[in-house]
Amino acid sequence: MSDPVSPDPAPTPKPPEATIVHAVEEAAQAFEQGMAGLEQEIERETAVLERQFPWVRTVRLALLATLAGVLLLVIGVMLGARTDPGREALRRLLDGANLGAVGVLHVQGLKGDLFSQFSLDHVSITDPHGAWLDARGVQASWSPFELLLRRVHIKRLAAQELTVHRAPDLQPQPPQPKQNLPLELRVDDLRLRLRTEAPVSATPGDFDVGGRAAFHRNGSASGALAAHSRTHKGDGLVAEFKIGEQDRVRLRAEAHESQGGAIAGALGFPTDRRLLVRAAADGSVDAGTLQAFVESGAARPGELQASWGKDGGSLNARFDVLASKLTDYFVDRIGPEVKVTLSSRRLRDQMFQITGAAAGREARAEFSGPVNFRNRRAEGVELKLAVNDLSHWWVPVPKIGPAEAKGQLTGDLDHFAYKGEIVGRKIEQNGFTLATLAGPALFTHKPGEFRLQAELAGQGGGGAGWLAALMGPRPTAVLDGEKIEADGRYVFKHLQIKGVGVDLAADGGQDLFHGLSFNGQARLFNLATAKPGARGQITGAWRANLARNAPAWQVKFDAVGRDFATGAAEFDRLLGTAPKLAVNAAWNREGFRIAKADFTGAALTAAGAGAINGDGAIGIDFNWSAKGPFG
Repeated sequence: MSDPVSPDPAPTPKPPEATIVHAVEEAAQAFEQGMAGLEQEIERETAVLERQFPWVRTVRLALLATLAGVLLLVIGVMLGARTDPGREALRRLLDGANLGAVGVLHVQGLKGDLFSQFSLDHVSITDPHGAWLDARGVQASWSPFELLLRRVHIKRLAAQELTVHRAPDLQPQPPQPKQNLPLELRVDDLRLRLRTEAPVSATPGDFDVGGRAAFHRNGSASGALAAHSRTHKGDGLVAEFKIGEQDRVRLRAEAHESQGGAIAGALGFPTDRRLLVRAAADGSVDAGTLQAFVESGAARPGELQASWGKDGGSLNARFDVLASKLTDYFVDRIGPEVKVTLSSRRLRDQMFQITGAAAGREARAEFSGPVNFRNRRAEGVELKLAVNDLSHWWVPVPKIGPAEAKGQLTGDLDHFAYKGEIVGRKIEQNGFTLATLAGPALFTHKPGEFRLQAELAGQGGGGAGWLAALMGPRPTAVLDGEKIEADGRYVFKHLQIKGVGVDLAADGGQDLFHGLSFNGQARLFNLATAKPGARGQITGAWRANLARNAPAWQVKFDAVGRDFATGAAEFDRLLGTAPKLAVNAAWNREGFRIAKADFTGAALTAAGAGAINGDGAIGIDFNWSAKGPFG
């Protein structure tokens, strides 16, 4: 593909009066011709009815008047868009448009005819941190009347300069049902200068970009793209693709940088090493092959081979997780390298038996079972999962070491259920250790929500401290929790924990304003197991709420003792048998920030504020008073 060229300069605009007069003449002529043809057609179709039913003519005239009004309105809008006030009104309409997850659109300097050829001095997209994309000198020509065919046809789209400052901060969006594209999109000629800054590509990039593309409503697509470096001759990328059109599958893509650069940086690879990425696919929807690899310096950190046919297919892939900064998240969770294998065999019609595995040093998944390829639905696939440290994947409290799951997966990517047995090992929290925690579990997903329901029983409990004494050797837990997909928050719908000295029950959920709540009560008893001489029980209740977008939970906690004693005579005299505690605090991953704490005992009162950090460090200032005698 030849190097893209800079956009042609905008043509000298005609005087507004001449433009308007010419447009009015064209519109009037088209309106007259259309009305004449419409009149003749209606006359032929309704002549007989008019003789039999005189009121038909009245209805016909009313319909004609309505149609004429609509045409006049369309003409008026188009003419208005060619005037300065009309363009400014349209600009204000576009400026501030919500583009969903990527941010908000801003436009400046609208010129020309928005319904034919127009230009914009400046276009930007902003997120909560500011503009992440800027385009200057944008020019476009398109065919608005093709919208009647449910098609957006852009004949030419150009920009003097498009700058990507950083990756956007994608905003949570409500789940959307799957559906075909509402409109077909065609771009015949794309030409622009692309600049990338260090936050997105590690080192600045400067490219001439040219291309074309077509995205159809049924999901098929075709196009070509070329980006040639303006700073390192010969570097850049070229790609051509056709997917689904006439059932064809074709892909040719190659990115090359002789000494590294912005493309390598954007992919997370070192920017001072040679980069080569190549992918090729040939065939049809029914049969074909795909091969791809990436080379960084002398290493080949990733490669993939796949083939498919009417009776099945296979895939083998390998990737060095350490090679790219984009996969840093998975280094501790999966391992330095991951290997994937997959094979499929037709059972009947569109039902295939699939077998495969994805394995790294820290995690492994194995699966085998029937999948309906027509609706992409698993029909009872046996799935085994194992990780070396579940705390890296799940909530960090309590710390859970190795974990396994074995069960059946049913459903598609939007709605699925995984039912089986789960086992967690080497569980630790505040001095308490538990050898295993296991039981039946159900993991489900629907748009906007991941949910885990489980009934678990522990074995091998021990350790030191109050928690170990209260939980005992065989605690049990019943939980029903969910992760809200839109904002990544966790919430327990129900939680019940029982041990030799604790009985806790709590419920939570999401309210109409997308805030979260978690309210419950707990009873601590059998206190002698924690400290010889202690007796009685403590009952407590709490209410916790997290408003939408709030940084921390707001917690109110109240506790009272009953026939309570610690076994320390002087301390028990001060506390009495029914001490009370009331706390208002905020909680997040950093710990508790206590706004107010009031304690009342038989001969001791105290009030304070401070913090209890996540690492257990306590810093609280108290004012207190006590009654004697002391001795």
